[in-house]
Amino acid sequence: MTCDETEVELVTSEALSPGAAAHLQSCAKCRAFQSSSAQLVSDAALPPPSAEEKARLSTLAPRVHAGFQRVERRRSFARRVVSLAVAACLGAAVASAALLSRLPGPDAEQPVAVSYELGFPDLEPASSSDTEDELETFEVSWPSPY
Repeated sequence: MTCDETEVELVTSEALSPGAAAHLQSCAKCRAFQSSSAQLVSDAALPPPSAEEKARLSTLAPRVHAGFQRVERRRSFARRVVSLAVAACLGAAVASAALLSRLPGPDAEQPVAVSYELGFPDLEPASSSDTEDELETFEVSWPSPY
């Protein structure tokens, strides 16, 4: 094994392979690396938690669990709203597809609208109850802009 392979194995694995162990016994540079990395790990180790920290850690799990439950409730509400919206869209699509077959096709006879052109678009025809006197006195005035 090379020195680089041995150093990587020293850092990444818990137990050394037989090849790395043999290389470590024969190489002073790798033994120095092992002792310096062990010193760094021991310096970086955290001290044991105090009684106050232990008390806080014991309440951490319920608080985290409650936080996840709140988030999940919000997500489940949003999921319900989205699923109801999707269901409404699908229901509208199915209903329109079912009603589409009932609509008359282009070959069906369309009703014809009958209109009479009087020549005066704003006037209504006189009714039969109007007398001639009423029709003679009928005047049309336009609103004055003043």
